[in-house]
Amino acid sequence: MAAHFDLDNIRRRCSVPDLLRDQNWRIRSRNRADCQLCKGNSVGTVSFSEWTWHCHRCKAGGDVFTLSMALYGGSFPDAVRRLAARAGISPCGRLELEAANRRRARVAEKAEDLASREHELRVEFRETSFTMLTIAGQMRERLNSCGAANSEEYATCGQVLSMALDELREATAAYALLSFGGGAQRADFIQHPESRDRAIAAVIASGIVRDDQGHLTEVSL
Repeated sequence: MAAHFDLDNIRRRCSVPDLLRDQNWRIRSRNRADCQLCKGNSVGTVSFSEWTWHCHRCKAGGDVFTLSMALYGGSFPDAVRRLAARAGISPCGRLELEAANRRRARVAEKAEDLASREHELRVEFRETSFTMLTIAGQMRERLNSCGAANSEEYATCGQVLSMALDELREATAAYALLSFGGGAQRADFIQHPESRDRAIAAVIASGIVRDDQGHLTEVSL
């Protein structure tokens, strides 16, 4: 049976910065390094991310596999085997590789669906906020114009204003949670509508939203 390598798994386990550090390249910042592949006096000419690199002087670039080929020579299959060995990844059969690709496709599809639903909810809560803000403004104007002389209209406007402000606070809290909350908290909010009221109430009570790194966002309610 022919051996195959899971290229996506290799990319996750061997990043461009890893290879640059292996070669003792001088890294000047989070995404800049001196190129040792070409000649010249300029410095900091390679820009890179976790998965890509590009030299602005010699125009070489690509992904972690092309970097391995540039650093060590050889063909693309040679680079794949070299990086797989570095990452401790063994070759697999075709059926195993296809199964891994199907699993990744399902995970990606689920993540895409979650992101789409999150976007739709953010739009919904943002529009609700604008609507309630408009209604609240209109009710304030009517309260100022009618005064206490028309007690029935005054009471009705007051009730509508109170309702609009309550819904405005809830929509603002929900939007903040979806925009700045941690990933697990956002996913739970999206996937479990029955828990949304509790999550919104918690944001209103604390006035803050916490992300996965522990950073706090203050919510004006």
